[in-house]
This record gives sequence, C-alpha cells and structure tokens, in this order.
Amino acid sequence: MLLSWIGCFFIYSFFGCILETVFCFVFSFKLESRKCLLFSAMCPVYGLGGVAVCALSAPFKESKLVTFLIGMIAATLVEYITDMFYKDVLGVSFWDYSKRPFNINGRVWLIYSIIWGILSLFIVYRIHPYVWNFATKIPTSMMASVGIFFLLDTVLSSILMYTLKTKDAVNLWWLYQRFVS
Repeated sequence: MLLSWIGCFFIYSFFGCILETVFCFVFSFKLESRKCLLFSAMCPVYGLGGVAVCALSAPFKESKLVTFLIGMIAATLVEYITDMFYKDVLGVSFWDYSKRPFNINGRVWLIYSIIWGILSLFIVYRIHPYVWNFATKIPTSMMASVGIFFLLDTVLSSILMYTLKTKDAVNLWWLYQRFVS
C-alpha cells in the first residue's frame, strides 16, 4: 500500500508540473518551465498535496463539503510548509503572494486555498481512482528506479539551489549559459 501512495506521489508531482505550466501559459502567455527539480519534470509540492488530500479525505468521502475543507486545508498546509523549506532552508522562492490581500506571510493566498479545495473535489472523486489503480500496478523494480532517480535529482537540485541561491539552478539551459558559454 505504501508503494501505491509513493506511485501516486510521482504521478501527482508530474501532472501538477504540467498543469501549472499550462495554467501559467494561459494566464501570462509565457511558456516557461514550472518544474522544481533539475532533471525531472515534477513539482513535489503537487505530489505531496495530492497524496495528503486523497489520504486525509478518504474516511470522509461521503461528504463533499468535508472533502472540500480537508483538501483546502491540507493543500494550503503543504504549500506553506514547502515554501518554508524553499525559502528558509534553500534560500530560494518559487512563489510570493505578499502583494495579494488575504495572504499568510506571502506563502499562501486565500484564493488559491479555495481553488485547492475545488481541485480536491475533482481529484478525489474523478482522478484519484484511476491514479490509484495505475499506481497499484507499477512494478516494484520500476518504483525503486524512479524513487532512486527522484531522490538523486532532489538532492542535486537542493544543493544547486542552496549554493546558487536561485530557483533558476534547476534550469539546465540557465546553468549552461551561466557556466559553459
């Protein structure tokens, strides 16, 4: 069962990265990488959020209101804690809501918290059953390979961001321009 949740984490991390890239393109008309790791097209905050929302709301699945509230609170906490890690440990910032009303320390914003709650309904009731079904079928050897790659990518990305003090450190083109050309 734990391996299935780990599989869900990887799936939500990947699709969260894709979703955010599309979202930013639609609203800013700029196509930019929204990934948080050097080699993987993943945003771990979405993996953590997706798993937290689905796991915590499972006992309350009959109530859409409770699922919404759990999703809103869990995803907001994941976003807040992830931002604390990025800013306070690595010294980088991937988002900043400080100029928006109803933010908490610039780390989370009420509007996105509500959106997380709405997305949680969609994920829990429409997406997660398929993700879970797929994740339970991933072979252990593949999960181990992806896990090792993810761990190495996370460590390398964290070292680069901490050392260079920029989120651009996870952009291969930026690194090439800065250190090779």
